[in-house]
Amino acid sequence: MKGGLLRFFSLGVIDQALLSATNFGVGLLLLRRTDDVDYSLFVLATSTFLLMVGVQNSVVCGPAAVLATKKDDDSRLAMIGTLMRRQFIYWIPISLLSCFGFWLAGRVGWLDGVQTQVALLGALALLGVLLREFARELWVLYSHPRQLLIFDALYCGLYLLMAFAVTGIASPATPAVLLGTGLVSVLTALSSWLAFKRLEGWAQQPYPQAMTEAWRLGRWGLAGCVITWLHTQGFYYVVTGVLGVQAVATLAAARLLLMPVNLMVTGIGQLLLPMATGWLHAQGIRAMSRKILMLAAISLGCAAAYFVVLWWLREWIVVEVLKREVTDMDESLLLWGSVFGLRSLRAMVMVILQAIERFDSLTYLAILSTAASLSVGYVGIVHYGATGALVGLIVGELVDLLGIGWLAIRHLRAADQPTTSATRL
Repeated sequence: MKGGLLRFFSLGVIDQALLSATNFGVGLLLLRRTDDVDYSLFVLATSTFLLMVGVQNSVVCGPAAVLATKKDDDSRLAMIGTLMRRQFIYWIPISLLSCFGFWLAGRVGWLDGVQTQVALLGALALLGVLLREFARELWVLYSHPRQLLIFDALYCGLYLLMAFAVTGIASPATPAVLLGTGLVSVLTALSSWLAFKRLEGWAQQPYPQAMTEAWRLGRWGLAGCVITWLHTQGFYYVVTGVLGVQAVATLAAARLLLMPVNLMVTGIGQLLLPMATGWLHAQGIRAMSRKILMLAAISLGCAAAYFVVLWWLREWIVVEVLKREVTDMDESLLLWGSVFGLRSLRAMVMVILQAIERFDSLTYLAILSTAASLSVGYVGIVHYGATGALVGLIVGELVDLLGIGWLAIRHLRAADQPTTSATRL
């Protein structure tokens, strides 16, 4: 069992590293080979993909992971098959209605020609992206990390090749890259699903209550997903609304250099919660908290070490790799370094509250921190330009971190008083 868990953990980390490296590579190709407007449109489109994938994970994939494990083999297959079919009864009309809305926006002049193309092709490509993400979830549900890694490697290879070819011949490149993303996603999703069907089978009979059961669990997750996206990605749209599309490019370029920190935080965060829950039941909340705080310190130390190396090499990286001016990036790099340092701490400490099932408290706190982040960010953008958005992110992360710490301390104190009923936060 321990060996299987270690293998699953290791392959999961490798898989996340591969996906993050691929996204970094594609982003770098767009950054080097396109202008600021083209690259900014790519960033806005992929940011929207993150929101929609988060919605799918919250409403469909996450609940499926909880519910399917409690069912027998036939019911499990019937449930995931029904979820796969039923969700696209909603996604396909949403995509088509979005295309119609974007077409109208282009006709009346709210979007220019390139923006209209990006919006239309992005809405269509989203269907392929969502199909691929659900196909990935099948391997996770049935604990097949090697197959997950194989098909993600196939996707990464095709995605990189497509982006390399398209950015070399198309200008603007973003519309063609989005179209290619959708096609590559559909191809790998269907290949993955056929392989899963051969290995585990597939149920034809429906599971009528599948969406109802999933929604009962997923509605809180949906709220959290939207709030988190607003906090971590929404500032791009605020910057676009205040300063224009091209203002996104420098912020996104600096963020791209800190992707390894994001990989570390995301990879550890996804795998830490099951381990933390085990520590809680076996050793208690204090022992669990000590281990998580130790991991938080290690995470912060690794982020700081990476940033020191990045700062030392920044001139060569920015000029030779990103093909940009160093003076335009220094302020963004410093602010992004602060954001990701705080985020690495917050992501670790938050697991304490997740393990003791204080999801409602985390949701309310996320609403508060997001409101603070966007409000301060808007004021910062108006007065200081695009980098003012990062000041808002820092304030939001501080509010979130301090709130999580306060809630965790309250629970630890309550745990030291076994004769009194635990205070519900």
